[in-house]
Amino acid sequence: LLLILACSYIDQVQSQPQLGVAIGNNNNNAGFGGGDVVRREYYEYDPAPGYGARRYPQRQRRRRQAGANNPFGGVVPGIMITIASSALQWYNEGRAVRNAKMLTYAQRQVVELNSTAPIDAENDGKLVHVSGHVTTEGGLVDSEHGLVRPDALQLVRTTEAYQWKEERVESKSRVSETEVRVVVEYRYNKEWAKRRVESNRFQSPGHHNPYPKYQLGRNKMTVNDARISNGLRLRSDLVDQIGSPSFTYS
Repeated sequence: LLLILACSYIDQVQSQPQLGVAIGNNNNNAGFGGGDVVRREYYEYDPAPGYGARRYPQRQRRRRQAGANNPFGGVVPGIMITIASSALQWYNEGRAVRNAKMLTYAQRQVVELNSTAPIDAENDGKLVHVSGHVTTEGGLVDSEHGLVRPDALQLVRTTEAYQWKEERVESKSRVSETEVRVVVEYRYNKEWAKRRVESNRFQSPGHHNPYPKYQLGRNKMTVNDARISNGLRLRSDLVDQIGSPSFTYS
């Protein structure tokens, strides 16, 4: 009776999905840029491949027999894949034909305009093509940094913050047929980032990222009075297509 109870208790312990404990921190400050490492170790229940077949051979044998008795196990997925690939090929071919027809129609209907000639009202609603020098009267101003560019069509400002980042590295090693040893390291280093890193979710305290003074990320400013020499006004989305999206000034 005591042997039966002991075997039952062992089975209950092995069925637990995870059993572990943190063994401590290992903080090694490598300078201003960080280099701190927090190490944790625990054990979890993870049967090795084939463990169930070795322990319950009759159950594994019944599963293999059930799979062998199903003649449609590989036929139905093959038919579904064939139908899906045919439909995808038909869609791609139809899209290519539509694009070719659209380009041919545009080449026939486009009207070439002279950038120095006055605007003709008869071309309203038509597809036109024009090239010329684009100018602006107001320019652009970055009030946060006191930057003034009277001739710029677009300014792109990229703001980054030097802040802590957490990297999680996990390694596993098997110690028995039912258990693996898991070692998790949380590494902390300071890097430039375009997004704010939430330090309150870090596993180790002492790595606080203050709220940035400026809005992080990429901020783009575009003029709303861009015009060609003949007075034709350009929308902001058309200005985005002119040259490079960023400008460099010395």
